[in-house]
Amino acid sequence: MDVLHILGGAPLWVWPLFAVLFAIGYRASRDRSSPVALYYVLPLFGLMSLNGVLDAAYPTLALVFFCQAYAFSAHFFFDYQTRLITAKRDGRVHLRGDWWMMVAIMLIFWMGFAQGYVAARMPSVAVSSTYVVLTAALSGALSGQFAGRSLRVIFWRPTPSDPQAQPDRSPGSRR
Repeated sequence: MDVLHILGGAPLWVWPLFAVLFAIGYRASRDRSSPVALYYVLPLFGLMSLNGVLDAAYPTLALVFFCQAYAFSAHFFFDYQTRLITAKRDGRVHLRGDWWMMVAIMLIFWMGFAQGYVAARMPSVAVSSTYVVLTAALSGALSGQFAGRSLRVIFWRPTPSDPQAQPDRSPGSRR
C-alpha cells in the first residue's frame, strides 16, 4: 500500500509531466530528425535532479560527486552520440534511435519519488554519507548525458570517412 500512497500523494501536475517525459524518451528510441536548436536546451533536463542534490544531508559532498559523475557522463555520451548522428543539415540533425535517453529521463523522474520515500521512511539512511554520495553520483551520471549529447550535436562535423554524413548547410554554419 505504500507505493499507492506515494504515487497518489504526488501533485496532479506530476503526471502530465511524466507523460511528456515518457513521450520524449520514447521518441528518442526511434530514428528521427530534430532541430539542432533543441540541443541548446537539452542540458536543462539534467537540472531536474540538481534540486535533490542541493537538498541532500551533505550538499557540498553531494555536489562534488554530482559534478564528477556529470563530467564523466558528459564525456562518455559526447563520444557515444557520434555513433547516432547520421546527418546534420539545414538546421536539423538526423539521429539513430537509442534507449539511453529514455532510461535517463525515467530514472531522474523516479529518483525524486525514491528520495522522498527514503527521507520519510528511513531518515537515518537519507542522512548517511554513503546514500548522499551514491544518489548524487547517479544523478550526475544521468544528467551529464544530456550535456554530452548536446555538445556533440552542436559541434559535430562530418568526417570524410563517413559517406552518409552530410554537413550542416544552414545559415550561420561553417562550411
